[in-house]
Amino acid sequence: MIHGAWYCEPQVLKQTGKLGRSEGCFAFSQSDVELVLERLGPGHLLYSGRA
Repeated sequence: MIHGAWYCEPQVLKQTGKLGRSEGCFAFSQSDVELVLERLGPGHLLYSGRA
């Protein structure tokens, strides 16, 4: 799941010194999520795992 989240906004980083945590999703600022999806393109995915 890729989505925009309030806790990934620049002002949260400024106020708290850190970004919030998702529950495992790839979360981006609301203004960045469309750019991320556009760059990822249709038929592609992001994968995160441990090595």
